[in-house]
Amino acid sequence: MSIKLKHTIILSQLALLSACPAQCEVQKRCKPQMPEEIICKVGGGTSNSPQSIEFDDLRFYDGKHRGLVDSTGREIIPPIFAEIQYCGNGVYMATDPYPGHHYHYGNRKRLFNRNGVEQSYKLPTETRLIQVLSLGEAADSDPTHDLDELPNDALLIYAEKSRLGLCDLQGNVVLPPKYARIVYCQPAQGFFSFVDPSTGRQISSCIDLKTKAITSIASIPASCKPRFVYQEEHQPSGLSNSKTVVFVPVGPDRLIKVISPRTELFDKEYWSERRTCPIAVLDMFSRFLRQYNLVGMKEEQVFDLLGWCPDIKPVGYTGEISSITYGFSGGGCEPVGFGVKLNLDGGQVSSWNLFNGKRESPRVTTNGPIETAQPILGGFKFPGVQYPMIPDNE
Repeated sequence: MSIKLKHTIILSQLALLSACPAQCEVQKRCKPQMPEEIICKVGGGTSNSPQSIEFDDLRFYDGKHRGLVDSTGREIIPPIFAEIQYCGNGVYMATDPYPGHHYHYGNRKRLFNRNGVEQSYKLPTETRLIQVLSLGEAADSDPTHDLDELPNDALLIYAEKSRLGLCDLQGNVVLPPKYARIVYCQPAQGFFSFVDPSTGRQISSCIDLKTKAITSIASIPASCKPRFVYQEEHQPSGLSNSKTVVFVPVGPDRLIKVISPRTELFDKEYWSERRTCPIAVLDMFSRFLRQYNLVGMKEEQVFDLLGWCPDIKPVGYTGEISSITYGFSGGGCEPVGFGVKLNLDGGQVSSWNLFNGKRESPRVTTNGPIETAQPILGGFKFPGVQYPMIPDNE
């Protein structure tokens, strides 16, 4: 893509300026100019996550809130969690959202019994709970035995950075945090493995959960799986489901209540983080089109909702621009690939279109549902929005 130094400013909200010296030079020379085009890049993948979240902690969820109710709808665990997993024997594990950031799992996990009473546990310092390996000998041998309290012989899988270990409820280490995989397998056995850095070979072992005796084995049996017996699927329940609230049966007389407060709305916070995971950029833009009238929107509202790079806003800017381009790129300095171009006239959006490389779709000049025979690129179609086709020819 050619760069006109007098007329174009490239705004990258993904890459740090220090990572793109050539681009920074363009920005410096363009700063006093009156831009005709503004190109903002929306990056992809985990690289767009907030810098306050460490890389080892990057775990995305769908932004929905989860709680636990009984078959009549009576609340047992409030719907404030990013995830609730059923561990069996009437024990549930709830994961907090990451504080201050939607769509990220937090590090704090809480354990509850089937009546919503939180269970206490301790972990080794500077570690986080991953899952329950064993709920004790009595519960492990009888799936119908519901626990009011966690027994003393329960065992927890914890993580120190990306390595797994095993501890009891008091935080005493049973296995140090050096393993890549720890799984439960009846009767009363656990299996764990890691790669020996000196040889590159995978080392597997079996631990007797009662005696803690460890035996070397050739490999972990294929029948061994994580303890969790619950996978969230939208199955029919006895309570009424809707687009915003869904009840998912799990455990005896218990349902996960899933609330979708943001599902149908454009999320300015999510967009401002320049994220593409777990919600696709085009999906979020579809929500924007359903919620707002883009054609006719003043440019200040466009910048308020979709973003503007204030650090490189040009001196003497008066708003006389012809286009704003949001490129949906996966990385790098130049905005390449697929994106959306907003065309402006007199300080407001007159039309918009999609592009893929040098190819552009027809311009859309009206608001509301878009009538077209085919979705773009053979697959991008979201409720209420069907995008114009980009022609195959260059």
